[in-house]
Parts: sequence; structure tokens; C-alpha cells
Amino acid sequence: MATTRADASQSPPPGGVRAPRTRVEWVAPLLYAFVAIAWITLSDTVLGTVARSMAEQTSWSILKGVGFVAVSCLALHAGLRWALRRERRAHRQLEASEAALRDSEERYRSLFESSVDAIVAIDVDGRFTDANPAALRLLGYTREEMLQLRYPQVTPDRWHEMNDAMVRGQVATRGYSDEYEKEYIRKDGFTVPVSVRTFARRDSSGLYSGAWAIVRDITERKLSEEALNRSAVRFRTLIEKSTDLILILDARGRYRFFSPSATELLGWTAQEQLGKLAIDFVHPDDRGRVLDFFRSVVEGTPPAARGPLRYRYRHKDGSWRQIESHVRNCLSDVAVGGVVVNGRDVTEQRSLEEQFQQSQKLESVGRLAGGVAHDFNNLLTVILGCAESLQKSVRSGAPVSPEEVDDVREAGERARELTRQLLAFARKQSAAPASLDLDALVANAEKLLRRILGEDIELVTRLEALCRVRCDPGQMEQVVMNLAVNARDAMPGGGRLTIETALVEVDERLTAPHPWMARGRYGRLSLRDTGQGMPPEVMAHLFEPFFTTKPEGKGTGLGLATVYGIVKQAGGCVVVQSSPGQGACFHIYLPAAEGDAPSPTAPPRRAPSEAGQEGVLVVEDDPQVRQVTVRALRGAGYRVHVASQGSEALAVAEAEGSGLDLLITDVILPGGDGPSVAEGLRKHVPGLRVLYVSGYPQDLIAQRGVLAAGIEFLEKPFTPSSLLERVRAVLDAS
Repeated sequence: MATTRADASQSPPPGGVRAPRTRVEWVAPLLYAFVAIAWITLSDTVLGTVARSMAEQTSWSILKGVGFVAVSCLALHAGLRWALRRERRAHRQLEASEAALRDSEERYRSLFESSVDAIVAIDVDGRFTDANPAALRLLGYTREEMLQLRYPQVTPDRWHEMNDAMVRGQVATRGYSDEYEKEYIRKDGFTVPVSVRTFARRDSSGLYSGAWAIVRDITERKLSEEALNRSAVRFRTLIEKSTDLILILDARGRYRFFSPSATELLGWTAQEQLGKLAIDFVHPDDRGRVLDFFRSVVEGTPPAARGPLRYRYRHKDGSWRQIESHVRNCLSDVAVGGVVVNGRDVTEQRSLEEQFQQSQKLESVGRLAGGVAHDFNNLLTVILGCAESLQKSVRSGAPVSPEEVDDVREAGERARELTRQLLAFARKQSAAPASLDLDALVANAEKLLRRILGEDIELVTRLEALCRVRCDPGQMEQVVMNLAVNARDAMPGGGRLTIETALVEVDERLTAPHPWMARGRYGRLSLRDTGQGMPPEVMAHLFEPFFTTKPEGKGTGLGLATVYGIVKQAGGCVVVQSSPGQGACFHIYLPAAEGDAPSPTAPPRRAPSEAGQEGVLVVEDDPQVRQVTVRALRGAGYRVHVASQGSEALAVAEAEGSGLDLLITDVILPGGDGPSVAEGLRKHVPGLRVLYVSGYPQDLIAQRGVLAAGIEFLEKPFTPSSLLERVRAVLDAS
């Protein structure tokens, strides 16, 4: 609170004014008077006696008078000197007090005038008696106009109401009031919100004489509060009306906020969820992945997969809802202080996606069936035509045409390769992954690749992988050959094919669009050609089965689909870069497998022409396959016994006994399977060797344990020479 010169007289100055003398101040003059009286008395007694003996009485009287006057003068001089000193000291104190008062008045007046807050003085009648420049600016009046106003003219409240409620209350007891808010009326009629704090003014006798009011303009604060309130209402409305669920979790994953939309979507109320662990409501199969993602967000490390997090969440009714969420770390935000989860229920969307994928599968199956039928009809046309021609030649005794025999064999080989491609595309062909050196793979295939590409295409290799990968060596050879053939067809006028290998570190930029991949070290095999390139509409269907841009009869459309299936089965991915006229580049990423031992090499086998004399039991339900098998074995000198199912095989074993050395059985038989037949036969023929054959996909027969280590297996279709080679190897194995 500030004060003015007019109010300074109401209280004494710090040093005080001149005060009345007390008894202590007269001690020194009384002391001097006492000395004078003592002198007179002594002079009358002691000195008087001496004088009578030395001089006459008259001379003594003169001496006594002179002494009295001298002592009196000394006493008077001392008293006057002391009084003068006291008066000077009092004058100096008065001047110091007045100087301090002037300094205080100037200081408080400076504060009063320069204060950014408005300060007004009001008397007991509610009239303004003083106002600083800030108050004049606030209300828009001049000083003269302000001093003509009364308090009710600038506020809707009446003065006596404030006087009764506040001054007689807080101000009367404490001398000041608490800060309160109200509105003042400006000279232009507009109101301004202010905060006010009032202090009591008292006169010299301590009676209440008015009040000081310190007034602060809070217009900006009010506007900010209103904007903040509007913002809070707006965002609260957005959260409450949002169709997406909004959750806030603490660092341990416990709910701190559960939006009304989350209640609508998931059935749980906020009271039921607050304080509980969110992971407890996630499907058990998704918890590990969700926990890893949540920890990476909390710790600030990049998550293994970017983009939305999908998981299943348990609804209150017990069903599982598919949720797609975006998670943000806002633990350092004072206003939020947690991990924000913004998600939506995509259960219906996922259902539609699955239906769409199913329709795409059906479309692919239709295209697949048409393509297979087309290719197999061509192959069967060749086989049937050549077979009929050969039959006529044999019946008529004419010489057999070697070209027709070669055509039949070539058609059979093409049919077998087409079947393998179909199985690889459908991922029904079980791979035999082994440790494979990428550089060695390319180096070994280089000679064959040069023959495939021709002389007008330059082959360049840059082998820098220096790592091993886990994959099926035979399948990877097929991948390289398919891509090389496609590159050759894309460069009809010649060009250059560059094959590169490298060891690379794969991060989330590549794993995000390929979720089956994990971050880490990969061996990369790249094939880059200088061909025609591909437009975006072709690249969109690049890996679909039987999709081809080649002329009819020049391609089946299974090459790239097979490549895609093989690479994905090995845990890798294929990335294609191409544009019209700029060639194409296929990057194949395969998980690195440093330290793996190389795959064992197969033991050497005898020539297929080597004959045998052992007893062989053939169990095959297909008559034609059984006939071809028996004919090949008997032609090589083996003693062959035949059965079409397991019961017949047991009867033969009981009859022949130890005369059987080898069992050749189909894996899947009517009323049983090959392993069951082998187990039953070994009860009669201990040590019986077994060779399994089958034309079913390898993943199906693997379920019966046929593909386990140490078990001999021959895949259909097979030729008589490959059959005899395998039979000899099984019989000769220790």
C-alpha cells in the first residue's frame, strides 16, 4: 500500500518530535547549585576561622562575597552550556526525522506513481481521494475527474455493502482483505474485470478513515481462462463423442483413463478398468507381441514394427474384438503423464478383409485351375499322340521313332516340373533348409546361367556376401534360374544381367511391409537387368499365379509366384524395383546363418545299371504305377513280390519269411499307411529295409514321420533309372 504527504501527519516521524524535559535532565544544574551552597557554607566556617586569625572581619566578608559570585558564575556557565548542547542535539534529531519522512514520502510516492497496478484511496463516504496513473489509465478518467467521483459510480456494488461486508470484517480485524474479483465501469461505459485487495486507513487516533484499494486488470487472464475452458470443453467433447477408444496407461500398463467410447466398444466401464493391467484383457496369443511393443514405447526405443498395433481384446460379454491401436509415449507431458492409446474396433473390417482375401483366393484358384488345365492338356496331347504312334509302330513291326520317345520323356519331365512349381507356390513342398553359401551358389550356377542367357547377354557377378543363409539349396537354385530366365526374356535385343550378393542389416523400414520378417542380418541376392522394365500395373500382379506378360505358350506365369513362395518359406522377402525402360532389379533377402555347419553331402551311390538279386516286396495301390515299378525291378534281376494293400503285404511276408530284403511301399494306402505296414512286416522279417514313395505334398507325408532323418524316401514321379539307383543305395547302405 502507498501513502501521501497528507497522510504522513497522521503518524509521528521515525525519530520522534521534541519531547518535554524529565527530572533526569535537571541533575547537572542542581549539582552545580549544590556546589555553590557548599562553598558558601565552607567559606563561612573553615575559611572564616582562618581569616579571623589573619585579617579583619571586613576583609573576610569581601572575600566571601567574591567567592560566592565566582562559584555562582561557574555553576550558571555549566548549566547554560549543557542546555545549549541538549538543544542542538534535539534540533539535529528533528532535522533527521524530517529528512527520513521526506525520503519515505518520496519513496512511497514513487512506488505509488509507477505501480503497474491501479491504486486508489477512498474515504469513509466512498469518495476517491487519490488515484495513481495506472488507475487513471484503467478507468479512463483524468485525475481531476477521478477525485470528483464516488466509489458506486465505478462499480455495480454499493460502497456501504463493501464497507459492511469487507471492511468491518476482514479489514477491521486484520487491517486488509483477501483478494477478490469484480468488475469496474470505465468512463466509456465498458466494464473491465479486476482483482481487488483492500487495506484499512486510520487516523492519528487509530480510527478508521477510509481504505486503500490495489486493483489489477485481469482481462488477459479472463480471456485466457475462457479460451482454456472452451478448449477443455471442446477436447472433452471430442473425447466423449469420439468413435475411437482413447486410453491412458501408466508406465506399468495400468489404466489411468478409460474413455466413454472405449466403454461403448468394449463393454467395460471406467470404474471397472481404472487401476487394472490392460495386458490382462489381451488375447494370450497376442500378449507377448503387445508387451514387447509397449516396453519399446515406454523405453523410447524403436518398436520392432511400426504403424498400428493389432491385437485381440476381450469384450465384457466374453467375445474377442479385433483392435487396431496407435500408441504414443506422453509420460513426460505434465498434462497427460502416461502412454496414450488411440484405437478402433476393426473386427468387422477384418471380417470383410478375410472375405475379400477369400474371394481373391477363389479367383486365384480359378485362374490356377485354368492354367494347370491348359498346360497339362498340352502335355497330355504330346504324351497321348506319341504313345499312339509308338503303339502303331510296335504292332506293325515298324521301327520305333526315337524322336517320339524323347517327346514323351520331355513332356513327362515338364509335367513333373509343373507339379513341383504348383507345390512350391502353395508352400506344400517341404523344404530341407541347410547352411548355404550365397557366393558359392552363384559361382556354381554361373556356367549354366551363361548357357541359358546366350551370347548376346553379358553376365556380371559381384560376390561380396561372405555369409551363409538357411534355405533349401535346390529351391534357391530354382529361384536363381527362374529370375535369370525372366531377365533373358526381358532383354530380347541383348543386354546385361548383374548378380550381386551382400551382407546387410535389415531394420523396420523393410520389416514393416513384411511382418513375417525379423530385424537383423540378412544375406541379399540381387539380380539386375537392363531390360524393358515394368509399369506399376504389372508390378501390382507380379507374384500372382499364372499372371504373365509373355505370349501364349512362352510362359506359365508360375515362375515369380514360385520364387515368392520359396523365399517367404525361408523367412525372407522379395523386393522389386522397376520402371518402364529402366530395367528391373529383384532383391532377395534371406536370414543370415553365420556359424552353421554346411549341409552333409549324400553318400556316393552305385550306377543304376548295376543288377541285383535281392527279394523286393512292392506295395502300391495304383495298378499302373505298380506295373511300371515291378517291370523295372524284374528287368534289373530282382525277385519281386507284389501287394496292393497292407493285408496282402502281411500275407506275402508270412509266406516268404526271410526271403525279403527290401520293402517299397506307398506312404498312403487304402485302410492304412506305409509306416504301419513296415512295422507289421518287421515282426516277421527283422532288419527289413524300407523305401517309401509318394506323390502327395511333402508337408502331408511329413506328418507321418516319413521325412525324418534316416528314413529313405523317393518322390513321385520317378523314372525306372532313378528307382533302381535308389533301391541299390538302400540295399547297400550299412
